[in-house]
Amino acid sequence: MWLWCSLSLALACGGPSSGSPAGDTTAGGEGDTAARPSGPPSSFLGEEVRVVARLDMARVRRSPLATDLGSAIRGTEAWQRLAGTSGVDPVADFDFILLGADALYTDRRVAVLRTPHTEAEIRARVLAMAIDGGAPPAWREVEGFSVVSWPNRGSVPTSLVLTGAHEMVLAPDDSLPRILAVARDHAARRNAPEDCIEPRMVARSPAEVSTVLVDMPLPARAGYPVPPQRTRVELDEGASGATVVAIHAEFSNDPEAEAAHAWATSQARAFASQPLVRMTGMNRPLETAQFALRGPALDIGAAFTVEEMRRLLGLMALQQMAR
Repeated sequence: MWLWCSLSLALACGGPSSGSPAGDTTAGGEGDTAARPSGPPSSFLGEEVRVVARLDMARVRRSPLATDLGSAIRGTEAWQRLAGTSGVDPVADFDFILLGADALYTDRRVAVLRTPHTEAEIRARVLAMAIDGGAPPAWREVEGFSVVSWPNRGSVPTSLVLTGAHEMVLAPDDSLPRILAVARDHAARRNAPEDCIEPRMVARSPAEVSTVLVDMPLPARAGYPVPPQRTRVELDEGASGATVVAIHAEFSNDPEAEAAHAWATSQARAFASQPLVRMTGMNRPLETAQFALRGPALDIGAAFTVEEMRRLLGLMALQQMAR
């Protein structure tokens, strides 16, 4: 179960992507080179963050899976709570999405969003979401940045801050002072309005589509092996539009990793042999998946063709609808 959770976490949030985030800055002004801060830039994600997801949506838009992935994301409960029926699209309206939270399941999270849209277009989309939520937006200026209460459907009061051209940050209201301090730090470092300074948006490789880091144990379920203490799920774009998935799971000790390895390999074999799986052609990635034990860590690698990813995303969309 923890293996499926890890893969779903990455796939439900992202798909094939390319390049680094783009943008330009309106709020906060451009950096003054005379007063440029020293040392590394600070991050909008605080030290308490234990779950981080990076999604390169600009690359997704150029992928043959753009439509399928958009449908899968729009079908999730999290997206429905965020955007409702406003028409805001996760693929068309964003270039890069960075999410951070202090737990796997929480309404308390920070989202750093890069968008191809101008400030006027951003305000129009916020207006559409606010109307969908039944409350017109009231923009205000705070320390030189435009801020609006977010019409979300979660339990944590949240605000949206326009932190730069083509950039905005969604964060809990009580973290606004820190978000504004980071926005000022980034503004002072920019050479051009469109520069992206957020350090956690730096791609780990030129082929990166999505990365999910979970620095806490995954949920335990009766009948399944002990879940890993830390998990990293990486999606990269391979040759001919293929999606390469790599999962790195760290356990408390060797026996826990060995038990997870035995369970995962047996599950892959069992699913690959099922007639329905073979009929849909999804047996191939299961049969060719690689499982490697490295002490208390388990590495799993698999590659999916474009058609296989379409089928997988379709199954995920159906699972969301069933919920």
